[in-house]
Amino acid sequence: MQRTSIAWTQWTSNPIHFTVEEDPATKRARKGWLCTKVSKGCANCYSEAINFRYGNRLLYNQTSLDWGEWQFYESEPLEWSRLEEPSKIFVCDMTDLFHPDIPDRFRDKVFSGMEVAPWHTFQVLTKRPEEALSYYGARNERSLWNFPSNLWLGATVESPDYVNRLDVLRKIPARIKFVSFEPLLEDIGEVDLKGTDWIIVGAESGNNRRPFDIDWAYNLLDQAKLQNVKYFFKQTSSQHSGSLEGVPEDLIVREFPAEV
Repeated sequence: MQRTSIAWTQWTSNPIHFTVEEDPATKRARKGWLCTKVSKGCANCYSEAINFRYGNRLLYNQTSLDWGEWQFYESEPLEWSRLEEPSKIFVCDMTDLFHPDIPDRFRDKVFSGMEVAPWHTFQVLTKRPEEALSYYGARNERSLWNFPSNLWLGATVESPDYVNRLDVLRKIPARIKFVSFEPLLEDIGEVDLKGTDWIIVGAESGNNRRPFDIDWAYNLLDQAKLQNVKYFFKQTSSQHSGSLEGVPEDLIVREFPAEV
């Protein structure tokens, strides 16, 4: 678990890793993360870049799944319970908790860890809400289970091509549901935010960032106001993540759906 500069959270935590055996003779392992790309927003994945440089050096693609195995680090949820100050914790920012190859037993441990630290707010963001819905259905069928009340569950919608993720998210009974329109790659147009508590809006950052039009963000701000949804503007288009340089003051709205 570590402090983060991500403006809408305070900590990032990655209890799920992907480990590669570097040398079969010595069994020396390379610890890192893994995911696979599913939509336009994944093209310039910051997690992949960090993993390739500092982690197991695998690219985030299907082939890489054959090079190692998922591991769960039991110490990470223990850190949550040891942190006394109520905090916002972004879980699995280096992968997708609902990647279909991650074992359900690991997800079970993640949510159990949240339940024993009810003073924190845990934020989970996925591009696979259909997998989240499937997981919920399977677990609820076994034990009449529900997601922890201190979970904020979100889905990424980077262009109109993926607005259908909102329809799936609406079916999941998390107490707080949010949408990350980041990286915002196109004008979303009109969008139904029913059942959504919070939206995050931001441009792509980095050397290979794609074009961003400030009017796209204004469109979502206007719709959030009309539909009584909290709005958080994260960043403009810049090489550096989190930049607000040149952003009109009336667009820098940074609301939260609930107090921690």
